[in-house]
This record gives sequence, C-alpha cells and structure tokens, in this order.
Amino acid sequence: MEIASLVLGAATAVIPVYAGIDKLLNTITAVRHHHGQLRQLWLEILTQKTKLKNECVLLFGDGSGCRSNEIKAMLGNHDHPNWKDGDFQQKLSEHLGKAFEQDDLTTAFQCSLAPFELIKSTVDELNEELNRFASTVAEQVTIVPFRLW
Repeated sequence: MEIASLVLGAATAVIPVYAGIDKLLNTITAVRHHHGQLRQLWLEILTQKTKLKNECVLLFGDGSGCRSNEIKAMLGNHDHPNWKDGDFQQKLSEHLGKAFEQDDLTTAFQCSLAPFELIKSTVDELNEELNRFASTVAEQVTIVPFRLW
C-alpha cells in the first residue's frame, strides 16, 4: 500500500474531527462573551422556580398534611403517589374549601391563581429572552473566527 493512500485515508478521518473541534471552540468563544447575561438569565429563572415552589407550598401546604419538601417532590413527579392518594385528595379538598369559604368563590379562586399567572408570564418572557440570546450566539458562532493552528 502506498504511503500517500494511507495519509489520504487518515485525512478523511481527521478532517471531520478537526471541523468538530473548530465548531466547539467557536461556540465557546461566542458564549463566553455573554457569560454575565447568561448567568443573569439563569438566576432569574431559578428565582421563578423558587417562587413557584413557594406558591405551591402555600396552596397545597398546611391543610393537606404534606411538608414543603414532599410538595416540592410532588411538583417534580407527575406520578408521585400523593397525587392519587385519596387521603391527600380529601385533605386538600377540605383545605381548599376552608380557604375559599367566601360569598364569591370565583373571585377567591382567581386571586389564589394570580401569583401562578404572574410567574408563568415572567417565565414566558425569560424563555423569549433566552431564545433571543441563543439566536444571537448562534449567529456569532458562524462569525467568530477561531483556528486551532
């Protein structure tokens, strides 16, 4: 076998790896320039997650017999046993019934959902901002030149 054939065969394996490394380096170069913005978005999203958990603890909390850690575990698992537990459902129903003992049940219920709607609105805005950020970075990845050698 000729040496030239071996080198050309190796080149077909090396070229995609080189291109992949180049693309990764370009991505990292583009993203690192936005570290502060990315961290700020991360903190804002984390804040909304904490607010949501706290609101759920308030809504499902005291009267349901669940501790806040248990409620947080339930939020992360649609199949959590408590969601189907008849005792939990009964306690929650009683808790919510007491919370909404007013003449205008609809208004009371809407007031209790207001924090959730505000959190959802904020999360939607953060999602749009994150998508804009991702688009900006994607554009920069194709623009930022970086060569391994």
